[in-house]
Amino acid sequence: MRSRESLRSFRDMKKLVAAAVLLVAMLAVGCTGGNGVIGSSNLDLLNGNPGGPTQVTQPSSNTALFRLSTGQLPYPTDLYFAGSTDGTLNIQPPNALWPNQPFVNALDGFSTNAVIREQFGGALDPTSFTASSIIIVPVVTDNLTKATTGFLGGTPAPLTPGTDYTAALATDVGVGPQILEITPLHPLLPSTCISNGQFLGAKCKTGTGYLVILTNAIKDS
Repeated sequence: MRSRESLRSFRDMKKLVAAAVLLVAMLAVGCTGGNGVIGSSNLDLLNGNPGGPTQVTQPSSNTALFRLSTGQLPYPTDLYFAGSTDGTLNIQPPNALWPNQPFVNALDGFSTNAVIREQFGGALDPTSFTASSIIIVPVVTDNLTKATTGFLGGTPAPLTPGTDYTAALATDVGVGPQILEITPLHPLLPSTCISNGQFLGAKCKTGTGYLVILTNAIKDS
């Protein structure tokens, strides 16, 4: 339920990005190499339409793209582990337009210092990327379901922008100003389900991750 003040602020803003909670907890594990693949700028292949060349109707410009049925997801996200039986990524269905998919699916997680990306339906206003519009919280996760079960340490302790991470528009050639890119300024916490470089699987009941929350304080341009 919105307060009267927040409703008034909503009316006063010219444009708002309708972005709710978008990311489930991201499992951050210590991977060696592969940084050229993680955080790929080709989101049309990775997130836009994993099933093939059929075009997907995109939402309006002020909407974050998060649609499970078409694979339009942030990257990275624990949702890419869905259906995995060996602790590696399981991005499905197979996509002939993405030849690196089998190699990515062989990874057991994401780099602890890789960028986090979310694609929107239109151009964003980077001045709206603030501590109140982008909130990143360390959490405890269920290793089987990847669901968030609580805050790491018991209480929410959001990361600090400018100290722990930066948020900006992606600068890759061809991606445009609709990509929000969050860059860690130091390695994130590795998963507690990794020991000596090995995934513990069923032996690990809980893990650690990050809950990334994008609010409607993010505006389009």
